[in-house]
Parts: sequence; structure tokens; C-alpha cells
Amino acid sequence: MKQFYLISFCCLILSFSNNLFAEEETNDNSTTIILSLAQDPSFGFYPFINGSVTLTNSIDLTFYGIFWTQDALAGKEGGLGLLTEFGIGANFKFADDAFFLNPNIGLGNGKFQSGGGRHVVGDNIAFSLFTGYSHNNFEIAGGGIYWKGFRREEMISPYIDQIEYTLSSWYKANSWFSIGLYFDHFLITEDDKQTKDTYTGYFWLGPAFKFTAKSGASMWFTFGPDFVQYLNDEKSATIQDYYKLVASFPF
Repeated sequence: MKQFYLISFCCLILSFSNNLFAEEETNDNSTTIILSLAQDPSFGFYPFINGSVTLTNSIDLTFYGIFWTQDALAGKEGGLGLLTEFGIGANFKFADDAFFLNPNIGLGNGKFQSGGGRHVVGDNIAFSLFTGYSHNNFEIAGGGIYWKGFRREEMISPYIDQIEYTLSSWYKANSWFSIGLYFDHFLITEDDKQTKDTYTGYFWLGPAFKFTAKSGASMWFTFGPDFVQYLNDEKSATIQDYYKLVASFPF
């Protein structure tokens, strides 16, 4: 029943948002969708979609979907039952759109965080908050995501909670090239009913390079050291490598 109440709540929020801003809608009520393809050594390959619908001059309805493709997220069944995530939120814009604040709530479906017993709706609930500021040629953006395990099914694998927070800064050298700095920390909590163990999945910090086409499509790449072994106090810890590639296409 938990997932029924959550879905009903999301529908209520959508209906409320539509009524609340009906009198303030802009004339164009524009909608934007961005398809992105990402790959890194931790999450593997994962396409995701971000979209927004203009409600007022300062507020957008936002929505997103993530196609998690790592086989480990489905219990190693050749891709069947892969974790699928969908969410909605609102984007609040301030200071002539120079600053934004975007909270979201999402629903993950699969069996990765709920014990691995069976594929379920509501494997996790994802709470996220993203913010950013831009001025002239400088941009800075940050965000945090909390994937909270929602269902508690048969424990074939531990119950899992996950937290990720990121920070990136960019300097726009010209109309097509930007250089920046990227930081990303990922934490995992495993619960096997006997003990809870929280550890770092990765800790990335490195340079980033972005190329942007006239159409708005972009591709960015970052690489550098991963300090995961040091944060987990491993014996004979060494610095690992990370790399991440993201290509985005607006529609």
C-alpha cells in the first residue's frame, strides 16, 4: 500500500500545481526535454531524461527519468528487471534567472535496495535538491541525492540506502568551450538486520572539460583521482582513478 499512497500523493501535487499557477501561466507555457547519456566506472552506462514545463516566469514544473542499466542493479539476470527511476519537482528561479533551486522526489522500481527478493514498485524513494548560480562566464552548481530504501522484501541481499552529493564549477572560455572542476562523493549504507555498515563508494575530484554546440547540445568529460580507499581506511590504501563522460541533447 505504501507505493499506492506515494503515487497518489504525486498526482495530487501535479493537480495542485496546475491549479495554483493557472492564473499566472506564461503565454508560451514552454516545455523542454533533454536526453543525456552518461558513463562512469561506478554507475556504468545510464541514459537519463530531464524535462521542465513553464508554470510562471519564476517557477517550472520539472520531471526526470533514469534508465539504470548496470546488471548488478537487477540481480545479475541479464538486464531483466533493471532499476527504473522517475521523479517530479519544481524549479525556482531568482535574480533574473541567475540563481535556481530545484527540489525533486523520485520513485525507484526494481529490487536493488529492497533486499533483492523480487522486482517491486517503490524499491526506493529518491529525494534530491539541486542549485546553481551563473554570472557572466562563470557557473557553479551543486546537488545532493538521497536514495532511501522504501520496501523491505525477502533479504537475499542487504537493504541499502545511498547518498550522493556533487559540486561543479565552470568558466566559459568562449561560446563552445568551458573548463571546470568536478567533485562527487557517494556513500552507501548496508543493513543485513544484524549490523549497519556505512562506507564510501567513491570520492572523486578532478578537472572537467565541456564542449557546447550552437544547437545547445553538449558533451563534457572529467577524470582524476578517486580517494575511496583512504576514506574507507583500507590497509595499504592507494589513489584510484575515475572518469566520467556525459553527452546531452535538448529537444
